[in-house]
Amino acid sequence: MESCFSNAILNLENSCMENTDKIITALNSKIDTLKTTTNITKSQSNGYISILENKLHHLKDELSHDKSLLNETREQLRNTVTNANYAAETYENRLRDNNDEIQYLNLSVKELSCKLNISRDEIIKLKMQLATMTDSGPQFKANIPTSPSNNNPTVLLVGTSNTEGINVPKLTK
Repeated sequence: MESCFSNAILNLENSCMENTDKIITALNSKIDTLKTTTNITKSQSNGYISILENKLHHLKDELSHDKSLLNETREQLRNTVTNANYAAETYENRLRDNNDEIQYLNLSVKELSCKLNISRDEIIKLKMQLATMTDSGPQFKANIPTSPSNNNPTVLLVGTSNTEGINVPKLTK
């Protein structure tokens, strides 16, 4: 009986050993497959990581370039605004000066118009006095001075500043 038990234990042990060997072989095969899959996945992920790192580097370069362009654009915009403000200020000053000059000229025109009206009134009064003197009193001849060196008649043009188109010899004949 003992030998039967021993044989049964040996048979069981051999059968367990065979099953264990088969299981270990299957597990080792599975481990090798997983290692291969892991290595393939690692190499793929390393490739993806490399691609992503290259893209990141490219994006950083683009960002740096864009920042540089942004700073240049800001500086140009500041310069443009400064120039525009200076031009606006200059034009405002010119406009203010022109307005002041216009006001001064308007005042001068008013003063001269007033003086002209007064002078016209005086001329009219003097003409009326002269007319009343000649009508009622003795005749007198106005003493008009002539220059001794020039016996040619002269013409005094009153009321115009544009004398360029006037032909003087025609007036003296």
